[in-house]
Amino acid sequence: LSGKYPIEYIELIRCVEDYLGKKVYNIKIPIWISLIAATVYNKLFSGAIVSVEQVKRMMEDKIFSHDNATHDFGYNPVSFSDGIKNEIAEYKNEV
Repeated sequence: LSGKYPIEYIELIRCVEDYLGKKVYNIKIPIWISLIAATVYNKLFSGAIVSVEQVKRMMEDKIFSHDNATHDFGYNPVSFSDGIKNEIAEYKNEV
């Protein structure tokens, strides 16, 4: 299900960075280089943690409506910022 508001990937990274209090360095590389790197990585390591399919999914638009879920099930989404803040707080309490 979608969240309350659309969010761009870079905003998602910055939000997590802020709430974790960690500095993240973003390096933008062309998708074709990522696909080649993932392909080689997967051929070299049987337990690879990043698949070619995951890289391909980075190109997909993941913005969609939650109107039907709201209408049918009373779904009340939260913003990514609120949701990740709660998840990080819960994570920090468990660690």
